[in-house]
Amino acid sequence: MPFNNSYVDPERSIPSDARDKFIALAPQVVREPISTHFVKTQRNGKACFLVIDMATVPDEGDLVVLSLDSGHKVSRMQRTTPRDIVWGTVLWYLQQA
Repeated sequence: MPFNNSYVDPERSIPSDARDKFIALAPQVVREPISTHFVKTQRNGKACFLVIDMATVPDEGDLVVLSLDSGHKVSRMQRTTPRDIVWGTVLWYLQQA
């Protein structure tokens, strides 16, 4: 799943009716604030948010963000995935039902 690297600012990116819920949820999904990024993207035409930690070392099978020449891509970590292209580990995938 490719995504555009758009960091989320709750004051501007989230509708006011959902902002309080998002801010209340943030402490529950953030392990290390300094290395965590919220990224807004789309999947199947719906907006979703990825909670990505750049300090978490991924295990095989984890969702990771790969930094490729063509841009960023979300993929499953495999034994053959070069560690130097792993931009971060996806901790949470949030999408409205």
